[in-house]
Amino acid sequence: MEVIRQWIIEGRLPPGSPLVESRLAAELNVSRVPVREALQRLSEQGLVDLRPGQSAQVARRNARDVVELLEIREVLEGLAATSAAAKRTVDDITALDAVIQQADALIDAGDWAAVGHLNVDFHRTVTAIARNDHLASLIEGFRFQLAWLNTASAEARGRDAWLEHAELLQAIVAQDARRAEQVARRHTRLSREAFVKALLDGTIKA
Repeated sequence: MEVIRQWIIEGRLPPGSPLVESRLAAELNVSRVPVREALQRLSEQGLVDLRPGQSAQVARRNARDVVELLEIREVLEGLAATSAAAKRTVDDITALDAVIQQADALIDAGDWAAVGHLNVDFHRTVTAIARNDHLASLIEGFRFQLAWLNTASAEARGRDAWLEHAELLQAIVAQDARRAEQVARRHTRLSREAFVKALLDGTIKA
C-alpha cells in the first residue's frame, strides 16, 4: 500500500488515473489480493475512489474540499503546537531542529520533493511532542489527503515556510504556548493562501 500511496502523493498517479488491480499487481510483483486490500485502505484515506461496477481511480481533488481541510487543519495544528510547547523535552527540541537543518540543506540543493517530505516530518514531530493520541489520530487522517500538497507547494512556499517552522520551534523552546499556537495557525493559513494562489495561476492542479 505504501508504494501506491507514494505514487499518488508524488503525482506519478495523477487524479483520475485508473487503478487496475492486475496491472498494479504485475508492476509490484504481488498477487491481486494485497493490491485490492491496499486500494480499499487508500479509499478510506480519501486517496482512491472505489465505485461499484467501475475500475478504481485516483481521487480527484476538489479545490473547495482542500481549502476546507486546511481550515480544519489550522485549528488542529494550533492545538498540537500549544500542547507541544507545554510538554516538550530537550530531545524533542533536538529532533525538531534536526529536521529544520536538513530542510535548509535540501532547499539550497533545490530538492523540493525531499523538502516536501521533510515538511511532513516536521509537523508529525510537533504532533508527537504534543503527546495526545486522539489529536494525533485526527491530524493523521488529514495527513494522507493533504500529503500531495506538501510536494506540490514546497517550492511555491520556499524558504518562507521553514522560517515559520523555525519561529514555531522558538516558541516551543520558550514554552510559550500562546505564541506557538499563533505561529502554527498563521503558518497553516499562509499555506492555504498559497494553495489558492497556485490553483488560480495554474501552478497546482487540484
